[in-house]
Amino acid sequence: MLLYTDRGVSEEEEVFIAAWLGEHYPEAEEFACIDFIQGDLNSDGLQDIAFVVDSDAFCGYHTSNERRMFILLQQKDGSWMEQEDTPYLGDATSGGMRGDPYIGAFIQDGYLMVNVGWGSSSGTVQTDIYEYHNENLSLIKQVNVDDYNYAEGYDVKIRNEQTGAWQRYAIAMDGSLMVRVDLEDSEHMAHKAFPRISLFDGSYYIYHDKIKSGISSEEALDRVCEEIVVDGDSAVREKLPYVEWQKDGYELLLGVTLPDYYYALSESESKGEAGAAEWNDDYYLFYNGMIIEDERLYHVICMVQDEKIRKFLLDDATGEISEE
Repeated sequence: MLLYTDRGVSEEEEVFIAAWLGEHYPEAEEFACIDFIQGDLNSDGLQDIAFVVDSDAFCGYHTSNERRMFILLQQKDGSWMEQEDTPYLGDATSGGMRGDPYIGAFIQDGYLMVNVGWGSSSGTVQTDIYEYHNENLSLIKQVNVDDYNYAEGYDVKIRNEQTGAWQRYAIAMDGSLMVRVDLEDSEHMAHKAFPRISLFDGSYYIYHDKIKSGISSEEALDRVCEEIVVDGDSAVREKLPYVEWQKDGYELLLGVTLPDYYYALSESESKGEAGAAEWNDDYYLFYNGMIIEDERLYHVICMVQDEKIRKFLLDDATGEISEE
């Protein structure tokens, strides 16, 4: 749940902040009010307060920047108790070209959510979810949503800070709708030879029907393998460890039935150094989807060797192979 109040401070709220700071932080004579949030943080039935303030006087307290979030817990007698541990916030310049990183915050029965963002043409919006328990605030979940100005869709990663479990999925366009497509989690991580999908390569769309092609993905991978593995080098098929939902997700985004294997490659002994192992885990060939260039459909096959990637294009109409 990514909820937060509209960022801002009313005149009445600013008067309250000025009075409270004047009593507890008199050195903050000059300050700017950024946000004011209300809700029952400690679940005692009383409205608590959080507010964000900029002041040069805060440099050196908990952080080296001028911004702080204060949290005040309302007591039964109407007084306020300051919460000592509060979320760190970057200053107004730490959002890069997207400006002030602070987006907003939200309090709801025992939880505090804080939204921040940063970047330029590509960027991230991060939601930190804190739980109030035993008079302490603990970060329990973090949600990162990555975007790119020149592509539609989002990359999302959710991490449970208590267990370390995480999951990653894409948000893809399905007409005017947005659809979640699961890609990996902490128990089913992406294999090195899974397709490499990125918003930098193009928008995320849902393919309900596969792209019509004359050559299958398996045949394209096999042909490129036969073409480039020469001079005594070897290629061995290795099964890709897809789980069903994972393979379905990649195929929805790529519009093609994917091979369930890749090729592990090895150089001939005469090419390697004396005594070196013949097989190299960082030398392999995999299928990476299809693209259209100059109104022609191509299969994309990637070869990785020592962390360097070479891309081969197989023309679906002619079978001709070229290197990108």
